[in-house]
Amino acid sequence: MEPAPTARDLAIELGKRIRIERVERGMAQLELVKRTGLADSTIRRIEKGTRDASTSQLHTIARVFGMPLSQLIARAEDSIERQRESQVQ
Repeated sequence: MEPAPTARDLAIELGKRIRIERVERGMAQLELVKRTGLADSTIRRIEKGTRDASTSQLHTIARVFGMPLSQLIARAEDSIERQRESQVQ
């Protein structure tokens, strides 16, 4: 049985997921900044995985994407799981 992802693993994967969701919607990083009201450096660092986003920040970002926070987190966790499975094979 694989250990649960660490908080750091999840923070990094959430950043990647946020970037993917943004790009899939054809949204520039600056547009996400404007729609969330978060600083551009905050969004940039969250997407790079160099900053842990607060629950409030994640909720705001998920809302801009039109999804509940739980869905954003679940997608990040699914990605971690897929990565682990590919390493095992």
